[in-house]
Amino acid sequence: MPVVVAATNHWVRIVGFGCLKMAVFTVYSRPGCHLCEVLIEELLPMLRGRAELTVINIDDDTDLVAAHGTRIPVVAFEGRELCHYHLDKPVIEQTLASL
Repeated sequence: MPVVVAATNHWVRIVGFGCLKMAVFTVYSRPGCHLCEVLIEELLPMLRGRAELTVINIDDDTDLVAAHGTRIPVVAFEGRELCHYHLDKPVIEQTLASL
């Protein structure tokens, strides 16, 4: 079963004798959102071993509700929106390849 990292302090991981900064993708979502569940299920295998995923419930933040409303799920990386509603696999792969 995949593990979803849902924290704000998620960037350092110790590997051997060095440190690896893991890339973090963010999905803006809300409970009960079927499109969100499908997108996350498709995204996790793409990120496995390459990046972490933070899932943010927009209903916990009025600013996020105002920004996204019903336009979810949204996948973002480093503050840049990559796709919404449905996973854009080529864009995700291109982003991962640039890491």
